Amino acid sequence: MKKPKKDRLFTLGERFAKIDELFISALAERMALSVEVAHCKMGNNDQPIIRASTEKRRIAQFVRQAKKKKIDPGFARAFYFLIIAESCRIQIKTKEAGRKRK
Repeated sequence: MKKPKKDRLFTLGERFAKIDELFISALAERMALSVEVAHCKMGNNDQPIIRASTEKRRIAQFVRQAKKKKIDPGFARAFYFLIIAESCRIQIKTKEAGRKRK
């Protein structure tokens, strides 16, 4: 007997929720690394937060991975740009807090 569509949608919604939880956990881990990166940059001749060539390389790599999974490259690029922007914001905030302590 076939599952009613309502039950199937509920099951699919639960799967979305599990994936969303994993996604948020991965983002939280990535943002925590951003704090570590800021500290490393501060201790390494105060390197700049935004390094265009590095960001460009990372975006290109992310887009290549997305294409392999059949994810729209424009969406992947925009999405990853937002992730990088948040990482940079956290790094800036961390560096400013470190300077205030000195």
